[in-house]
Amino acid sequence: MTRRVALLTEGFEHGCRSPPPAPRSHLAVFGDLLFGEYSNRLADSHARAGGRAFLSCFDRRRNGRHEAVLARHCADIPFAFGNLDPDCPAFLIGGAPTPADHDLSRRMVRAWADFAATRNPGRPHVAGSAAR
Repeated sequence: MTRRVALLTEGFEHGCRSPPPAPRSHLAVFGDLLFGEYSNRLADSHARAGGRAFLSCFDRRRNGRHEAVLARHCADIPFAFGNLDPDCPAFLIGGAPTPADHDLSRRMVRAWADFAATRNPGRPHVAGSAAR
């Protein structure tokens, strides 16, 4: 375990509100390893077995293309349910919701509603998935 990972772990274990800083690239790699990789594997396995699978990635940008507020685990939930009350997601998204956040939320609510009603969220399914 690297020194940075040890510092992050120590910060979270002691209830630290702000973990010690770590490079964005380091956080991105570990986030993909912990969440993305296994989601991809599960979707691929399901598709190979004849099921239909869809993937999504919540990669919201805050102040421009290269200045992302990192999408923390579960930061997508207020967006998916259209619950962007100014106080609700602020700690997850780095401040009060912007007009772009409200637009993103409307598109996410629509995609989930379409998926529930038609089994199609409006984007292609994982290659190899059954087209039912």
